Amino acid sequence: MPVRNIISIAFERWDEKIKNLFINEFVKAYNRTNNTDYHITSESLKDEQDFDFTLENSNGNLLKMQHTFAGADADEYIHPKLANLFVNKLRESTKDVNNISIHIGFKKVLEKKKEALLLAVDVEKIVRKIIKDNGIIKPTEMTTPLFRYRRTDDSSPEVSNNIENYLNSLEVYSNKYQGVSFGYGLVISAMTSEDRADRAICSKENHYSNPEDLILIIHYNEPFYDHFLPFIKEDYSNSRFGGIWIYDAWGDRFILTK
Repeated sequence: MPVRNIISIAFERWDEKIKNLFINEFVKAYNRTNNTDYHITSESLKDEQDFDFTLENSNGNLLKMQHTFAGADADEYIHPKLANLFVNKLRESTKDVNNISIHIGFKKVLEKKKEALLLAVDVEKIVRKIIKDNGIIKPTEMTTPLFRYRRTDDSSPEVSNNIENYLNSLEVYSNKYQGVSFGYGLVISAMTSEDRADRAICSKENHYSNPEDLILIIHYNEPFYDHFLPFIKEDYSNSRFGGIWIYDAWGDRFILTK
């Protein structure tokens, strides 16, 4: 899907061809999940009200849809050069390791080369301890949590002062891929997937006086892990929106959460 590489361009600024491709993929997922027959009409993209598009079924019932990106601010990103340095250092030092994914949520911005290198050393120590405790990590079809640190969680495992100082979260998973993978690519986001969902949903709920007749699609260009979906289903089951869907751009899939 061409929208895969769109980072933060508002839906109304997309090319109409891209909009239609995106909507058609959503319609397939929605109808398959709900056993309905909604479709795009000539009125779907008319911007006459405060939502992004509509769908209609064979009975003439309308669905009002609002697209939004998972909440993020421009200043939440760690400097790309230091992100590269951190990732490359960790990748080089763990090149003998397979079937591991590492997800990091930064507490504050890395500003010095020394900070990035020392942090990579501390994260590697955790990976090595996981392997020592569990043996060789075997490939798994589903990502399986092996280690989970959250700064706000009283039950979090002990970590170094360096990790406490710079990280809000550190999660290590097993997967089916060779080597060590990093879910955030070249730019490291300081916001967790949960923070992004909260910011996106709350800002849109506050924008509408009556969101009950709207379905919200939250567009994620950042990867998230398996614990995220149960979280959002539980925490936002009482959302005022008529429905909430996630578009996972990395997996090119639409996921119903409410």
